[in-house]
Amino acid sequence: MGLKNFWDLIRGRGRMDITRRVLRFFLLVSAITLLLSSILALAGILTTEDKMRAMGEQLGNSTRENVTNWISEYEKEYLEKLVHEKVRTMDTIFKRIAANTKRLSENAEDILSAQENYSPKELIRSKSLEDGWSLALILTPSAVDNLENLRGKIAMAANIQNNLKNTALSYGIDCSVYAAFEDGFGLIVDTGKDDMRADYFNNPKGYMTLNFMERAWYKNAKEKNSVVFSDTMLNASAGNDDPIVVCSAPVDVNGEFLGVIGMGFFVKDIAEVYLNDSIDESGFCFLMNDTGQVIVSQKSSGDLSVKDGFPDLRASSEQSLALAADKISRGEKGLMLVTVDDEEYILAFEPLKSVDWRFGALIKVSEITAPADAVALSIDRQTEDFISRTESFSLKLLPIMAVAFVILLAAVSILSKRVTKSIVTPIHQLADEVREISSGNLDKKLEFHTGDEIEHLATCFNAMTDELKIYMANLKKETAENERISTELNVATNIQQSMLPHDFPNRADFEIYATMNAAKEVGGDFYDFYLLDENHLVITIADVSGKGVPAALFMAISKTILQNFALSMQTPDDFSAVMTLANQQLCKNNDEMLFVTVFMGMLDLKTGEFIYVNAGHNAPLVCRENKFEYLDVGKSCMLGIDEDVPFPQKKINLAAGDMIFLYTDGVTEALNTAGELFGENYLREVLNGEDKSESLEILFENLRKAIKIHAGDAEQSDDITMLALKWNGGEKNDG
Repeated sequence: MGLKNFWDLIRGRGRMDITRRVLRFFLLVSAITLLLSSILALAGILTTEDKMRAMGEQLGNSTRENVTNWISEYEKEYLEKLVHEKVRTMDTIFKRIAANTKRLSENAEDILSAQENYSPKELIRSKSLEDGWSLALILTPSAVDNLENLRGKIAMAANIQNNLKNTALSYGIDCSVYAAFEDGFGLIVDTGKDDMRADYFNNPKGYMTLNFMERAWYKNAKEKNSVVFSDTMLNASAGNDDPIVVCSAPVDVNGEFLGVIGMGFFVKDIAEVYLNDSIDESGFCFLMNDTGQVIVSQKSSGDLSVKDGFPDLRASSEQSLALAADKISRGEKGLMLVTVDDEEYILAFEPLKSVDWRFGALIKVSEITAPADAVALSIDRQTEDFISRTESFSLKLLPIMAVAFVILLAAVSILSKRVTKSIVTPIHQLADEVREISSGNLDKKLEFHTGDEIEHLATCFNAMTDELKIYMANLKKETAENERISTELNVATNIQQSMLPHDFPNRADFEIYATMNAAKEVGGDFYDFYLLDENHLVITIADVSGKGVPAALFMAISKTILQNFALSMQTPDDFSAVMTLANQQLCKNNDEMLFVTVFMGMLDLKTGEFIYVNAGHNAPLVCRENKFEYLDVGKSCMLGIDEDVPFPQKKINLAAGDMIFLYTDGVTEALNTAGELFGENYLREVLNGEDKSESLEILFENLRKAIKIHAGDAEQSDDITMLALKWNGGEKNDG
């Protein structure tokens, strides 16, 4: 080392790391002073390690708490919305069950009040379990000996058997439909194999004995004289331990109580409509009755399972769970923190309106806090890295102190204070400023220009706070963007639905009904109907190519253009010109090359003449003499492709009671999990199997059931739109 460099070292000029600074002091002082100063420096480093560890823990806890609070509020809101939506879905199902039960009771009343209009029927029995249903005769014990005298009444009651069977099969799940009468006999249709075997196929007597008059569903309907739901109970015929619920309605003719219609379902089958959804990674759902018993649960073991019976949660040894069960059983709605199987969960619950059941959904608290724990762990690692650097630095000092102890023993006491201050002060300053960051001030910047590891550590802390701010901002921005997109799509759905007519005229000369169910939030299908004058009704159905928002926009344009041209016709039957002008308008500026298939027709409400024009759309079905057949529409081009193509006009004459059924390809092209289409032939078969005297709304409901049964678990792949028009005859046009 040259003289100049030595002098610079003594004077402390130039960039010097901590090691060189200590070396300079060793050259100036004795080994004793160096020993004392080193002890003080090491003591300061160890103290700083403890402080840094405590501050890192404080910063981690503070960050964890802030992030956890934000995510927790989001998850709670999500859980409450999910529970409310599932409860609303379940109530809809029970309203449908109640409506069907009432319909069957009214059918029985019609038969029994006008027996002169009906002839006795034989009971139709299924041939095997593969038929999926069985029809059994039930007798009370007191009616068994009187069976021969009851044969006539049984034959008259058999007129309702097809309605019982069709209703039972329409649900696609195991159920029982009863028609029980005060005379001591009844009919029961079962679709569950256990019930089918017990009630019919394994029954050697040709009837089953059941004192149904003592069952709650019979007595409740008789006593209250209205449609009622029973409490959960065990299945009387099959002996299955799974609980059932029964909806029943009285059969009353001219004020005389004659019997009860009942529909029984396994609770687990009905609840499956919302219990089969997963909630994040750890969540699950359950169903409870008003006595605190868990009757259905996604848990196969533990506190909320039904493996060993139906536990009353109000008697649970876990206090939080028992308190929650008490509130749920009393029909309250809300959120609670509970412990289930030694794990903390957030529980959301809400009662059903149709029956005395309550729905609950839970999600683990640990799943909510996981993102916050990850941030805190990152801070802990940064803190441990700093402590490791400090310990490494301490080890470098030991050899130097050992050599200097012998050489510079005399001078160490004089300079120990300066040595300790030069090493420890920056570390204490760093600790003080990091404390402010740990309190939540992420905008704080550490300013150190020591030229050594302290400056590098300060730079690392600044980078860490910047990354943490970016992470939290991005998380908030992403969540807000997702919520905005969801809100806009909901608004678009409402706007599109509002464009379609929903008020169906209540007239004597015709009936009309239509629905549109989009595969996505918005779709490209639409239907329309309107009167040109008092005697001419226009109907339209269309399907735009593609899906989503572009198809929805093109749908709105197409609907407006078609209606405007139809309303401006010079003569009331020039529909060929309407379609031609609409096609020319849609071809202009069609840069996206979208197109639309259209079927448009006009019915003369006095004469029954139906004029129609087809533009590449599916052929409608026409019901004549109680039978549906496809209408001949010929071949034609879609709108929006070639503005020079013609659209020929055709016509047919309808008789009173004839019906026209329009649909889009979302009906015939509905796929099941095996990739099989619903198909045109099956559509015609389903429609021909329906009771044509029922309302159009019931016709649509039964068709949607058939599509759903066919699709099974397959997701809806296309928009499903249907419109039906029934002409009742010109002489009935009384407004």
